[in-house]
Amino acid sequence: MSVCVIPSYRDALNVLHSLLIAHCSISVLRITREGCVIARYEPWSGLMMDMRDRPAGGHMSSKIPKQDVTRAEMIDLLRARLIGLSGENSVCKSVGERGVFCRGFLRFGDAELRQRFAWIDRRLEDHSREELEAVADRWQLARQEVRQLPLACDVQQIEHDACRGWDEFTTEELSRFYLELSGRSLAVR
Repeated sequence: MSVCVIPSYRDALNVLHSLLIAHCSISVLRITREGCVIARYEPWSGLMMDMRDRPAGGHMSSKIPKQDVTRAEMIDLLRARLIGLSGENSVCKSVGERGVFCRGFLRFGDAELRQRFAWIDRRLEDHSREELEAVADRWQLARQEVRQLPLACDVQQIEHDACRGWDEFTTEELSRFYLELSGRSLAVR
């Protein structure tokens, strides 16, 4: 197991992506206020593939048999993919805009969104759903900063406020999300 310190968030996305391509198991330990990312990683021998197992042209396909990972490993893989999608927004906003993963804020109808963020909804006067989502997005990012966690999913797994974070999903759903985001099929054992 190794630990890397990446000086900026922007560089971190590239480094973490490279580690994923190299089939490493990654855990983001901390993101500092200065944007420095501290991550732990290790080669993930369970996913290493011989080049002979790759189809012609080097591209992965559904013909490669499913490989098993633990729930924690699957969450690490998803986390790294979702960090890459988030940019300057919370994952809730980013996945909603793309219609992937859990669909973020968009999985809730207007009434349910207002109920889940009732304390924000009450403080805004004459506002649209988009305005509520924008404030909820900033709130999710603030909670990530306070908890020093990389994604709203990690925060919500602890706080169970807007949703239940990673606890919201079955292992089958996590596998489906990973296939949707990566094009690779992995089974959670």
